Amino acid sequence: MHIKLQLLMDPQSTATSEVAHLSITAWGRTPPPEEVSERAAELRSELAILDPAQQCLYLARREGVLVGVVRAYRQAETPDRWLLWALVVASDHRRLGVASVLTHACADYAHQRGAVLLVSQTHLDNQASIDFHEAFGFRRAGTFTATDGDQLIRFELALAQRHEPAAQARQ
Repeated sequence: MHIKLQLLMDPQSTATSEVAHLSITAWGRTPPPEEVSERAAELRSELAILDPAQQCLYLARREGVLVGVVRAYRQAETPDRWLLWALVVASDHRRLGVASVLTHACADYAHQRGAVLLVSQTHLDNQASIDFHEAFGFRRAGTFTATDGDQLIRFELALAQRHEPAAQARQ
């Protein structure tokens, strides 16, 4: 399956509505049009102030159709750590490598901007996400309770180790 990546930075892009729609429907909900419009407007506002040195938003398309999205951003308190955030894949494209393509893109983007660690989190009961993180090479870094009471597991991926073999192979 060929996946085309797109780095979304333009707040005027029509893709904001697609992203808003996927971010809601991927969880099995059919949103009313006003909810998609509101989420797209929020995304446009976020993109208008996005600093490419601090964050990225990647889209994955298959045959022109949006099938996945992910964001990553530098953590203010630890600038050499980036958080992989809002990884969403359309339900009919899960377990086909879309999440891996998106995660690789964010890991590379963050590493090129000085990150040594990519962190992520998921709900303790989201076994598919846990399996993905572990298969990708993330290591478990503990569990915690979010402010909303959700139980989460934290993952970490060392970017320097991930990139060393490729660098050594080129030498």
